[in-house]
Amino acid sequence: MEPIDKATIQSLKSGANDYVSKPFDPDILKARVHTAVEVKRLLHNILPIHIVERLILGDRIISERHSSVCMLFCDIVGWTPMSESVPTHQLIDMLNELFSAFDELTEKHEVFKADTIGDAYIVAAGHEGKHGSSDATRRVAEFAMDMLDVTKRIKPPDGMQLQIRIGIRTGPAYSSVVGRKVPKYTFFGDSECSMLLVS
Repeated sequence: MEPIDKATIQSLKSGANDYVSKPFDPDILKARVHTAVEVKRLLHNILPIHIVERLILGDRIISERHSSVCMLFCDIVGWTPMSESVPTHQLIDMLNELFSAFDELTEKHEVFKADTIGDAYIVAAGHEGKHGSSDATRRVAEFAMDMLDVTKRIKPPDGMQLQIRIGIRTGPAYSSVVGRKVPKYTFFGDSECSMLLVS
């Protein structure tokens, strides 16, 4: 292993996540750029873009207050009896197909997938950036309508009926990155509590 020179150590201490000395090997540079892009893409799939940027800049405690966040909570009607009578692998296949379709809709409607818990799928909008978004409720409502359409196209296990239940609520909320090992961007406040109580 080659010894690391002082310039590399100083660059890494200053916040760089990679360092290439001149003259550099073009293949190594391409591989490093590819890796950096993939890491950022992965982070953007699990955290909002503005939160990723703050983490890259070194913020360790991130908590934000939002005057208006629109939350959607969706679950499958009759999930418990379904899970007791259908083989687990069939349920997993169905849930994966359904949630993957919902994931595509989050991109179409620019809403954030906040969580999945068992058969529940939760999204949020209005928390983006410092000032949120004035069209958050419209985007979430249109997302909900598309969820209903997508659900009709998913084939449930034999003898079962697939129906979803959707609740939407808008109100003030806090968002925060919680944990270090597997950091989770989560919401706190009346809107989320109300959604969970409704379920």
